[in-house]
Amino acid sequence: MIQVKEARKSKSYFRNSAYDIPDEATAPLNMQMLRILKDHLPTLTPREPLYIKLSVFRDWSTGQIAEAAHVSEHTVPSWGKSLRKKLAPLRDELKKRK
Repeated sequence: MIQVKEARKSKSYFRNSAYDIPDEATAPLNMQMLRILKDHLPTLTPREPLYIKLSVFRDWSTGQIAEAAHVSEHTVPSWGKSLRKKLAPLRDELKKRK
């Protein structure tokens, strides 16, 4: 909760730390996921990496993400939808690797 309060004080939190992964136990998996996403990050809006960070890496609910980002709960799912569209080529590439 402290991070959410700090985030409210500084909007740069969402831009600068969107790719930080704090959980050491899952760091290898998270780092592998970030390496895969690395080439696609420049095409994402600032809120889309935030969505990935909070929903995938931290397992936050839509409500928690909305509160942290100061948006409506109905806005957050649109970020996921946008990400699925933008990352569809990556998904297809990963399916071919299997």
